Amino acid sequence: MTNELQLSPRIFWSRNLLCLVSCQMAYTAAGSVCLVVSGLAGFYLADHKILATLPFALIHVATALVTFPLSLLMHRLGRKTCFIFGSLAGVAAAILCMTAIVVQSFPLLCAGSALFGVFQATSEYYRFAAAESVAERAIRQAVAWTIGLSLVGVLVGPQLGAVLDAVLAPPMFLGSYAAVAAFSIASAILAFGIEDRRSRVPVAHVGRSLGAALRRPAVGLALVASAVAFGVMVTAMTALPVAAVGCGLSVGATGGIIQLHLIGMFIPSMFASRLVTKFSARQLLSAGGVIMIAGLGSLFGAKAFIPFAMGLFLVGAGWNFVYVSATEILASIPDSEERATAQGFNELLEFAIIGACALGAGAFYVLFGWNTLIITLATTSLCLLGVILASTVKLRFAP
Repeated sequence: MTNELQLSPRIFWSRNLLCLVSCQMAYTAAGSVCLVVSGLAGFYLADHKILATLPFALIHVATALVTFPLSLLMHRLGRKTCFIFGSLAGVAAAILCMTAIVVQSFPLLCAGSALFGVFQATSEYYRFAAAESVAERAIRQAVAWTIGLSLVGVLVGPQLGAVLDAVLAPPMFLGSYAAVAAFSIASAILAFGIEDRRSRVPVAHVGRSLGAALRRPAVGLALVASAVAFGVMVTAMTALPVAAVGCGLSVGATGGIIQLHLIGMFIPSMFASRLVTKFSARQLLSAGGVIMIAGLGSLFGAKAFIPFAMGLFLVGAGWNFVYVSATEILASIPDSEERATAQGFNELLEFAIIGACALGAGAFYVLFGWNTLIITLATTSLCLLGVILASTVKLRFAP
């Protein structure tokens, strides 16, 4: 039987898809550098150290504010224009942050970090554009590869940042933000090779389009699953370093756990291309929920490196299954207005959840302890799994 995977790679890997995947890798490399250095740079520049993580938080706040209107703007101007604009925003953000490092200005670092949030917001649509660039049967494969090859950026970005830091220091972190500028420029150049595959018309009735999209059961399921998966993953990832250090693990070992988690987030996509052709989106959503619960089981009562690392790796892998499947559902909405509003609302919801969980995870851990936190996350994941299974049963027995 013929499918997209059995066809020549030249058919699947079009120039458009290669450009989109490369843009995703370039963004992920830049974003990984910001993940590593923004908090440290904030600590270095802030007069009040309690504000050290504000630059990192502003990245996500700006993303949450921009992501929904950006989807509507893409629907009108086309994805290519917005991808180029977002990449150039990343360049400007890096220049602002480099200037902040040189002149020792914390407010300027915050401004640059917020502007980088615009680049992050545009990058969230690479996977949707990738889905639009292939045949319907190959959507999940395109999404999986776009997300999976982000692992290259995760591995390369911080390494180049460290090399440039050694070359350009002092001051500290100047090289890291130079790497962010380089990756953003690369993304902008690559974006010129992207072709828009859909009409450019304004969304006439945002509320009506969103309401119509939400009335599609699969869309509501995708939104809920994606939001819950992000919430569980971000909460566990944010609280784990504090818990691991509290159990006697070194900062280096804790960093290794986070790196394994990042690998778990992206590497399943590189080996799951056959799975996405054999199983439905709902089945992969269920598999993702089960894997996340298994990871949380490993994290419960964890006090050593192996259970911490294995648990967070599995949580990341489960998130990947949910993320890819939810993306496929949202990319497959037939009406273009409904698709634009649903995708924008999904990104807004995701980053609102990320911000809330990132802010609340530490406080929850301090107040209630690690095991209570894990039980809460496992209960939430079980509820999600129940919703997925219930929707599957309802669909099967529907008249």
